[in-house]
Amino acid sequence: MRPRLRALAAGLAFAAVLLAPKPAQATFNLTIAPLTNTYTWSAVTDPSSTTAKVTYYVLYKFGLNVDPLSGVTTIAQVFDSVSISLGGHSFGSFCIVVKASTTVSGVFDTSANQCHSYLHDTSGGNNSGINRTDGSGTQLGMNQQWNFGYYLDSDSLVSLEIFPPGTGLASDTSGFVNVSGNPAPVKVVLSSTPRSGELGDGSYVNSERWDSRNSS
Repeated sequence: MRPRLRALAAGLAFAAVLLAPKPAQATFNLTIAPLTNTYTWSAVTDPSSTTAKVTYYVLYKFGLNVDPLSGVTTIAQVFDSVSISLGGHSFGSFCIVVKASTTVSGVFDTSANQCHSYLHDTSGGNNSGINRTDGSGTQLGMNQQWNFGYYLDSDSLVSLEIFPPGTGLASDTSGFVNVSGNPAPVKVVLSSTPRSGELGDGSYVNSERWDSRNSS
């Protein structure tokens, strides 16, 4: 049996600020702290004018491991700083890039992508993952109990559906995996069921179980 778990979380919407596209010369470091909604990046200097004041544009796009430079939303302009905290808690899966710009060169440098997933493990809070084990603690067994453990960034509606062998998977344009076609699940364990989000220390784990011995 191929286990399938889906979590849905609300994304954020922001007013768009358009930037003229320019090629990036290099990439600089960017980190995100999703629980505090804080973004921090390396200071960069315009090679054409080392004294020019640098403006940083923080670009956001909803989705998992997507390219924020395609169909982006600019959520902030930052002057005289290399970090910004937008307050609150950033829900959903999203990716961020930062563009460095001056009045001399325009956009002259772009950071690498940093992505945050609402479904993750505890190693930094950004790695998507579901722990799956059978009754013996491995992922090899059949006709026994399966255990699922996962961490959520916020309150979400969770569906756990069991599909027959050979069911195909496909990714949509935002990087989320979906079942190909419209196959009927063998078993629906959860269907859009609310599950609590993680605590501030990221220690809250959600657990579900499927006993395949009692399923056709």
